[in-house]
Amino acid sequence: MSPTRSLSARPITPPSSYCNPHYSETQCDGEPPCAEAHQRRRHGKPFSDLIARDANEGDTRLLVTDFLCEGLGYDKYEDLTTEYQVKGEFADYGIRVDEQLAAFIEVKRCTQKLGVKHLRQVQMYAVNEGVEWMVLTNGQVWQVYHLTGGLPVVVGLALEVDLLDPDLLA
Repeated sequence: MSPTRSLSARPITPPSSYCNPHYSETQCDGEPPCAEAHQRRRHGKPFSDLIARDANEGDTRLLVTDFLCEGLGYDKYEDLTTEYQVKGEFADYGIRVDEQLAAFIEVKRCTQKLGVKHLRQVQMYAVNEGVEWMVLTNGQVWQVYHLTGGLPVVVGLALEVDLLDPDLLA
């Protein structure tokens, strides 16, 4: 991949492997490459705890921030922006790559099933700001979408991961 690690790189692969400029192959106390499964296991219990107490969206966002920073290596001050205003509405997160807005993340409460209504919400942000990538999450399920501009706008699911999927935690 290119040194800029663009979010629009092809082929589409999980974000932690290419699009984060701060991603380190040795994040686990200097051990060999830190497996993504390790991070899923590490954050799985807090996600499960949130679900058990039916935590609100704000609490879910706190855990999403932890996962973005600790699990995927984003710097919360350089790479993330919260409550990004788009035409009077606010996206939960904007992700910057090389100081350019590259994706929006919309977070729903941990027990909320992700649906078309939520996708339309984050799609509106992306279309209005000219951003190609959208992420929809409830902390457990992460859906990454790619938007291709034009008429009509084309939105495709690039990746879906359930962080509590037992097969992923093995």
